[in-house]
Parts: sequence; structure tokens; C-alpha cells
Amino acid sequence: MLLTFIHCLHNMWVNVNDPMRNMGGLTAFHYAAASGQIESMNCLQRLGANLHARTNKDKTALDLAIQYGETKAAEWLRQNGVR
Repeated sequence: MLLTFIHCLHNMWVNVNDPMRNMGGLTAFHYAAASGQIESMNCLQRLGANLHARTNKDKTALDLAIQYGETKAAEWLRQNGVR
């Protein structure tokens, strides 16, 4: 479902790095990481997502993946240089 949403964003020429309003500054990439959606993370990376973006509370996608127990997403992030 998230991947379909990402394709819709891309087809509408939406900037994948824009934080979602009223959502604490989370981007689509933050949501993908927090829910362990590695396929979506790959897709967003190809579309130019900022893997190092921080939320309004200064959290990275890696922080959120760890917080929600998404160990595979956390490993993917580390392998792609996110600290």
C-alpha cells in the first residue's frame, strides 16, 4: 500500500522530501522506515529521498526503525550510511 502511494506521489511530481504537514516533520521515508517497508525505502531512495532527514524532534529514519523494532529496516539504513 505504501509503495502504491509512493508511485502516486512520483507520478504527481511531488517532492518526496517534503515533510507531511501536522505530522511532526516526518517524510514518506520516515514512515517507510518506521514500518519496515524496505521495498518502499528502496523506491524512495531511487526517487531522491533524503535518507538523513530529521523530524521536528530531531529523529532520523534509523531512530524510528529502532524505536518500532524494525531491525531489517535499521540494518538497511546502516548499510546505506545512515547513523
